[in-house]
Amino acid sequence: MEEQTIATRQEDKHESLDKHHRQSTWQILAPLFLVCVLVLTVAVIIAINAGQGGGDVSQWADTSFIIMLLPAMLIVLFPLVLLVGLVYLTAQLLKKLPVYSFSTQQFFKRVTKFVSIWADRSVKPIIVLQEILAGVSNIGECFSRKSK
Repeated sequence: MEEQTIATRQEDKHESLDKHHRQSTWQILAPLFLVCVLVLTVAVIIAINAGQGGGDVSQWADTSFIIMLLPAMLIVLFPLVLLVGLVYLTAQLLKKLPVYSFSTQQFFKRVTKFVSIWADRSVKPIIVLQEILAGVSNIGECFSRKSK
């Protein structure tokens, strides 16, 4: 019984491995090979036309330069799209920000007032006690000056 399950598992592994090899051949290697053949064909055509002494060598040079710039342009395209998206989101945020900042400002004004009231209430007994002690001390100093 165990030998059958092991054999079945090994067959499944081989089938999936074969499928993987087929997919990698058609999805990776075949397009890569076609692009290489295309690039070599274009390079040979350019070399043949440039070597014949035709007057359009500068045209081929310009074409080659454009082809060389295409990968760099594609690489820069993603950050450009990202930057445009961030600018758009920032503009949308700035439109909505005054509404929310006003309500936030009102909330913190209420918090400040609440904290200030409770801070005054919590310190009031200590201040009153210090006032009483200062008054008693002042009265004591008045009597001690008169007695001298």
